[in-house]
Amino acid sequence: MSAELGRHEVASESPDRLAILRGIIDALDERIVELVALRMDTVIEIGRVKEARGEPVFVPGRHAQVVEHYMDAVPEGSAMTRSDAVDLSEIIQSKSRAAQLGDRLAGGGMANRDPEAAYAELLANDATLLEMHDGKAVPGIFDTQKAAE
Repeated sequence: MSAELGRHEVASESPDRLAILRGIIDALDERIVELVALRMDTVIEIGRVKEARGEPVFVPGRHAQVVEHYMDAVPEGSAMTRSDAVDLSEIIQSKSRAAQLGDRLAGGGMANRDPEAAYAELLANDATLLEMHDGKAVPGIFDTQKAAE
């Protein structure tokens, strides 16, 4: 008898099964971190483009698109649920916004602005996030079509 894990097959009666499975998890975790690090580097570049265009860090329409993309990417029959994908998306997008804001504060346009204006932008991003529900904007609070453009 064997358990198939993607491309990995490990005999269930193998005495080293747990060690083998943990080794697979460790390798997958390393790859996940590499991919998220590459995503974060890309996010910084996106933030610089948005800043040069005078665009905010948080764009509600784009946020909703990314959440939807994560949900659609869940393989059928996977132990991962669409709800898990939403949670993962929220964590990664939160870290991405923090990286963009940090980059702006460290040397971008916000660094040369009045500190109160920079702080107001940070608060505006947080307030907008609080108005989100299930990855969709709460109707009437802001125009997601305009923000997505």
